[in-house]
Amino acid sequence: MKSTNAAQPAKVTLRRLDPEKLEVGMLLPGAICTADGRILIQRGRALQHRDIERLNTHLSTGVYGGAGWPEHFLGRLAVRDRSRTAATEVAFRRSSDGLELIPFSVNDLKPGDRLPHPIYNKNGILLIGAGVEISGLFLARLRRQGIFEVHTPRSDKGPGDATSVAQHLDRVLDSKTQADLRRVSRRQRSPRLPLARLREEQRRARETFSRSIAEVAQITVDAFERKGVSLAGASEVVHRFINMIRLDPSIVPAVTMLQQAEDEYLFQHALNVALLSLTIGNELSLPPEQLLQIGVGALLQDVGMLRLPSELRLAPRCLTPEERAEVAQHPIHTLNHLEGLVEISEHSMMIAYQSHERGDCSGYPCGRHRSVIHPFARLVGVADTFAAITSHRPHRNARSPYEAMHHLLKEGTRDRFDRDVLRALLDCVSLFPIGSYVRLSSGDVAKVLRANPGLHTKPVVVVLNRDGSESDFELDLSRQSGICVVQALRDEHDRASALANQGLVTF
Repeated sequence: MKSTNAAQPAKVTLRRLDPEKLEVGMLLPGAICTADGRILIQRGRALQHRDIERLNTHLSTGVYGGAGWPEHFLGRLAVRDRSRTAATEVAFRRSSDGLELIPFSVNDLKPGDRLPHPIYNKNGILLIGAGVEISGLFLARLRRQGIFEVHTPRSDKGPGDATSVAQHLDRVLDSKTQADLRRVSRRQRSPRLPLARLREEQRRARETFSRSIAEVAQITVDAFERKGVSLAGASEVVHRFINMIRLDPSIVPAVTMLQQAEDEYLFQHALNVALLSLTIGNELSLPPEQLLQIGVGALLQDVGMLRLPSELRLAPRCLTPEERAEVAQHPIHTLNHLEGLVEISEHSMMIAYQSHERGDCSGYPCGRHRSVIHPFARLVGVADTFAAITSHRPHRNARSPYEAMHHLLKEGTRDRFDRDVLRALLDCVSLFPIGSYVRLSSGDVAKVLRANPGLHTKPVVVVLNRDGSESDFELDLSRQSGICVVQALRDEHDRASALANQGLVTF
């Protein structure tokens, strides 16, 4: 059994923190403790107003930090001068590696500007990379979030208040415009198993999927608790499903339609996102080593969500702006927990950091532009959104795969998602996704079996028998001039109604 004192910093390593440097919104590089080592606020949390109020109750005895706290945060206890304004309080800010951040007004930025240096918020979190064109949408987003002052560095070093790994990733991202994922122009046609064999492999995949959830849960918890977990387990799970996709790409998308238990949502969602990401990557003909990096990154991207209380993660309501801001910090928490995994690739870390960023700067944690979002993160972002929309959550019902696809396509026109990735998703899942049900112009009800790349409204289906069971032959709608899909059946109720209207027996 672990000692309760093991997680607390050693008393001899604690040094008094300067409360002048502790501000709302900053990400803690280390835990804040009392003089006797009792943790008041955990490392990696974004400070809230209530945290500052709590720390103010310890001004007489002081608050302390140990490992992870940069030198400039440490000093004698100083009482905050309440009469100072924010403008006079911050002449400049200095990061842990000596980077000086100079404040200036958002009003000095104009649409179309391309600054030779990155722009940060007051806590050193990157807002937009060097050389990226300033858009009206970016400026409007800043003002909407109440940001009227931004900061730019005197030197070319990275931001200081982010984690060290986030600093490194930001420097990599800022060094060059991120490339798009392009499909190999000449690619072999994906294999197609006979119907009976495909059904058998899908059955095996469902069993493997159910077993893998427990493995993913253990991997996630071990990473969160920093147990020195090896990536061998995550790699094994990913390899398992890569082999299925290579056998027939239609096997895996049908498996992700499975419904999850509420307490397993985080782990099943991670597995769903990984499988959809691998399917998209395979459609883009990415090499095996890149598929492995994508799969591992997708599996681990939400480790930081475990830092949030369950009542927030499972809230049966819409979150408040403050709660959304707290959730938006979970990629930073994830980096903190993955930093010790020496085997993890930089590409997988990029996915964990950026899979919730969006091309129009509307994502988090940094609201970055498409040109500074890693292409693998863009890919996983599409899979993550599709999986989230089609899953039931305490505050909303699941939407149909067809509705999820329409949502993604609509958002793609606004440049939130990578269009090449969306096209690949359509090619491997279809507009009427694999495993969903449709009504045909012939009056039949059918289950979507395969996608037809480039013919997104004409999938391969299996028509249901009169008793509602599946028939034993495929119907390729791309080869049927007189038959097409006339309705996507959203749920079991739609499906039962369609069967009943045809005089069939529901099951």
